[in-house]
Amino acid sequence: MFYHAISPEHVSPGMPLAAANPTEIRSPETSSFGETPRMSWRGTFALLFLASVLVSATSVRAQTTLNFNSLPSAQGWTYTADFNSVPEASIFSVSGGVLHQNSFGTSGANFYDIPGIVDPNLPFSLTMRARVPQEEFVNGDHYGFNVAFGTSSQVYQFGFGSGEIDDPSGATIFTGDLTSYHDYRIDGTFGASGSYNFFMDNVLVATGQPFAENYNYLEFGDGTYGKNASADLTSLSFSQVTPEPSSLLLLAPGLIGLLGYGWRQRQGKPSSPFRGSRS
Repeated sequence: MFYHAISPEHVSPGMPLAAANPTEIRSPETSSFGETPRMSWRGTFALLFLASVLVSATSVRAQTTLNFNSLPSAQGWTYTADFNSVPEASIFSVSGGVLHQNSFGTSGANFYDIPGIVDPNLPFSLTMRARVPQEEFVNGDHYGFNVAFGTSSQVYQFGFGSGEIDDPSGATIFTGDLTSYHDYRIDGTFGASGSYNFFMDNVLVATGQPFAENYNYLEFGDGTYGKNASADLTSLSFSQVTPEPSSLLLLAPGLIGLLGYGWRQRQGKPSSPFRGSRS
């Protein structure tokens, strides 16, 4: 259920450890107790290097994160007045790091969006902290404040009232007080088996599927025609998990370092210049 009409432009480490005799440094390949040989500094470095690369090879790239010291239109978002000509300053304002929406007294839909930002092949996560002090509830429509994001074939849209949250199908997924701030997180995927998990204050409250619609945008604001609302946001971020190719290329030196260390150990050759005993 997608509520506002889609305009034409919308379609489309160190030395080896010493043995018990403090004056003797044993070879890393030997031990007087038959223990597994200790790793040299080169081996330790190689392992640490590889571990760090593996951690960074797949990372979360925040595609867009808003701060509300300025309006979203000053941060790369487009303000849209759909079926009205109400200026941005009449609907949205910022103060004290909070974005305020007040669409009462207007017809049409007034919102912010960014086109083409959603990759249908990657999982997504949207986080937001918001409240809805007041809404005009008409005919089951709680989309006076909404968030929506989609692709050329699917869309997720969630309507936030002052006492109810609706999902992309229009079904109610939560009832309760939304006039106070809550932390929201929506995780999910697109595609034939696409689905979402909706968290509120770190509690899973609903799961579901996307709605079939051509809407390749990320959007938030008033998504209805006349069913208006006031809302306050302190944060909003949309991200998708993506591999980092440049980090993946760094795996080769790490693997080579590990192979070299393993070969030295098998050959019984020193992996560190600090061998034997000293007096």
